[in-house]
Amino acid sequence: MKISKQISYFCVLTVILIACHRNIEDEFTTVTPDELYSLFSFDTQKDVYENLQLLNSFSTEKQYHVNRKTIVVSNCIPDNIDASQGRFSLTVTGTVNYTPFQEILNFKGFKIETPDERNKNEDEKNESDDKRNESENESGNSEDAQTASHTITKEELKSIFIFDTNQTVTVVLADLEQFNGEKHINGKSIFIDKIIVQQQDTQSGTFTLLVTGNVNGQKDFEETLDFARFALEKKEEPVNKPTDYNMTKRASIQITHDKNIYESNFDTFYRENNSDEFALQLKDFITISSSNNDGIPYAYTQDDMQNTLLTDIRYDYRDKKLCLKVKYKNDISPELYIPFDCNEYYKTFVTVNQSEARKYYQSGILHYLEEIGDGGYLFSKLLIARTGFLVQYQSASAFSQGINYTAKLLRSNHQELAQFDMVVSGFRDLNNLKNELIITGGEYSDFIQERLKRNANLDELIRNTFKNNISNLHFLINNTRLLYSDSDHSLYNNENKPLYFNDVYIEYQSIVKETDGSFTMLVKLSSVNGRILDEIIPIKRFLLSSDLNN
Repeated sequence: MKISKQISYFCVLTVILIACHRNIEDEFTTVTPDELYSLFSFDTQKDVYENLQLLNSFSTEKQYHVNRKTIVVSNCIPDNIDASQGRFSLTVTGTVNYTPFQEILNFKGFKIETPDERNKNEDEKNESDDKRNESENESGNSEDAQTASHTITKEELKSIFIFDTNQTVTVVLADLEQFNGEKHINGKSIFIDKIIVQQQDTQSGTFTLLVTGNVNGQKDFEETLDFARFALEKKEEPVNKPTDYNMTKRASIQITHDKNIYESNFDTFYRENNSDEFALQLKDFITISSSNNDGIPYAYTQDDMQNTLLTDIRYDYRDKKLCLKVKYKNDISPELYIPFDCNEYYKTFVTVNQSEARKYYQSGILHYLEEIGDGGYLFSKLLIARTGFLVQYQSASAFSQGINYTAKLLRSNHQELAQFDMVVSGFRDLNNLKNELIITGGEYSDFIQERLKRNANLDELIRNTFKNNISNLHFLINNTRLLYSDSDHSLYNNENKPLYFNDVYIEYQSIVKETDGSFTMLVKLSSVNGRILDEIIPIKRFLLSSDLNN
């Protein structure tokens, strides 16, 4: 009997201990609404929307310790938002002592701002719209109220999207689906059916969402929402990034493959001695590389360039190179260099006047230079220096259909900066002579008339005498008389020097009798300036019918 009583006693004690253990376990693996309310510090002096925005700074990684419990909140989803009543609810999910929980918390007592008050505040911000708003309020209040019940503002829509700004853009965008579905805002049923990420920048902590859905199952909407101030993502350092010491001591530089170094403002440094400005700009035109002792190449990243300065810049005129040192953080490299020809750079300070070149023939310009020398006034018209600089003629030579000029660039005080060659092209094409060159019979017509006998063969007479009488023809270009030299086959004008052509060969083709009894002689302009043309030019009224009867 005594044994039975002892067994019964131990059974009862066991049951009591088990129950107590379960109660203790339940107590530490569950969270009460009051415990969760204690985690949120809202300001009742502010409205609903302002308080909901405070949730963006609510860390989802922070551990809260309440009543010997460790609570971590992973999500806060707003719903039942009613700004006119100053209340909203939050669906809070997370863990308590590593056990998952989900609770709905109701918050109220926030500042109430009526639509009229909100309109008034907007009016104060934009006084120019006062009269328009008053007119709309007087004439269309009922209509506006009905419309408002089926529309959603950006402010209302944005109040749904609560993100932890302590997280990076990548983290918060990975969980957008939680905002899909039905939400309740200001008495309206808002259904979100699609959220599209339009833009995201992990380095600036910003992104843009395109949100589509409907209001009260009737009015479709599409809104663009911008979000900012999220944690910036840290770039992982490449495994082969050299030490700070090797970043400079083993550095090398080269011109970036898609950059033109001559577009830099070298003149700022070379002529104005502003090395700081040039050093800052030069970073955009070069690539810096380095390596550890293993020799694996490493190219400086944009972040690296932010910690990099170019110092001790100098120009070696003899070897045509820019010399400099690379300073990365606190270490400085030995002197490095990149090829740079200041003559090529300053060549960009001179432009070719193509519209002026089109006025002249190449051979005329070259002959003009030989006759006048020093480029003459045409050189200053064809090559134009940048304001504050002078370009000086040195020499010129034919280059295909253009002219290669050797010139100097001078400062305004006539000190030499550079010397270079420039090709001027685009001169008048020799094919224009077909229309511009006018040939008349001149003394040659008189010569033929005097020797022509009745019943003589006119064609045969011209064929036998034409070659030795070309200089007796009359040549004009733009009403300017040109002379033909038999000795060097040149066509020229002594006063208008640019009108000069060499190696001009003209051949007789035929004589044609016109309906009025006159004769037109056809000649072929075979070649000019060593270029074959084979252009037929008519010498009209070479002979008149009356010339044959005299």
